[in-house]
Amino acid sequence: MIDDAHVCGFSLGAAMALRYAYDRPKRVRSLVLGGLSLGPLVQMGMYLGPNAESWRAQALAQLERLTHPSERAHRYFSYVHSVLTTIPLAPWLDAGREPRPPTLGMFGERDPLQPAAVYQWLELSSDARSRLEVIERAGHGSCFTHARFREAAIAFVTQQAAVARL
Repeated sequence: MIDDAHVCGFSLGAAMALRYAYDRPKRVRSLVLGGLSLGPLVQMGMYLGPNAESWRAQALAQLERLTHPSERAHRYFSYVHSVLTTIPLAPWLDAGREPRPPTLGMFGERDPLQPAAVYQWLELSSDARSRLEVIERAGHGSCFTHARFREAAIAFVTQQAAVARL
């Protein structure tokens, strides 16, 4: 059994990683969150600031603007809509919680999902162990496949593992 780990996720996976860190803070050594955007974040029942219901409304509005190119996509987005309208939201910035793990946030400069505001709520700049990196000229999917994303993620996790050994 693995007691703790460095956790990395992209897009919906980043929201899942953040939710895992919220639910099991002692099991997460560090986080790499790429392409984290509002819809997946709220889908995982997370919000980052004091106005949870406004986050939910924004995520629903974002979802309604998307086109559904296939029946499968339509079914998926209908499911997401039902989750967004029923799931209780949990605050990431909860004063009584365990300390947050060191976190690397990354997103593409041209990401149409506009994750910059989401990362602002993570308050990475207020934690010396965390940071934010913007991948220039990258969109949402191209951020994940960009060499800079891999390089930064590997360097960050390696650094956190070395700090943990000291």
